[in-house]
Amino acid sequence: MALMACSSTVNQSRGGVNGVSTSSQMSITPIKDQRLAESEFKSKGVRIYYTLLGNVEAIEATGYAAVVGNSASAARESYRVAELEAKKSLSDFINQEAITSTTSIRMISQNLERAEDKTASQSNSDLIASDSNLSTKSSQDNSAVRNDALKIASTLQTTITTQNRGILGGLYLKESAVLDGGRSVMVVMRWDQKHNDSRKQIRNLMAQ
Repeated sequence: MALMACSSTVNQSRGGVNGVSTSSQMSITPIKDQRLAESEFKSKGVRIYYTLLGNVEAIEATGYAAVVGNSASAARESYRVAELEAKKSLSDFINQEAITSTTSIRMISQNLERAEDKTASQSNSDLIASDSNLSTKSSQDNSAVRNDALKIASTLQTTITTQNRGILGGLYLKESAVLDGGRSVMVVMRWDQKHNDSRKQIRNLMAQ
């Protein structure tokens, strides 16, 4: 028996008022669809965090840069270059529509299949797929899973493209590290819905 749970998503056919759902308007969403999934495009330095309903929760981009010199200013410049590299990687990812690529569809399909398995076993393990270790078992033969994956990818692409400027402008430094004995640095830049909502609230308060 499939596990089900109430979602706050408004059932439009029942005419929600001002985006607020009542108990009679609550749609029923499978628990697996509310799970957070991750697709790691390791070759592009980008990670996408999303629900299996196609909602973008967070995006991360990784950048690297060599350290030229031993001064503090050289290290600061390297971090700046790494941040620019991360932003460029994400911009290229968005412009190339990589989220709807064949590799991306395979990763989303893999997460969908794992969600079904984990729901059946009531497991709360993470749903993570990477282009560096995709399962050799293809999901292409499962047309239902592939169609769902295509819909999710299309929804993700639409959201990311529409919010392109806001996403790139809302990136913040999540983490940084020194690599190769100080010869290079790495940074992870992140955008997420939580910080995006906070930025909107701050802008609205400042505009009052």
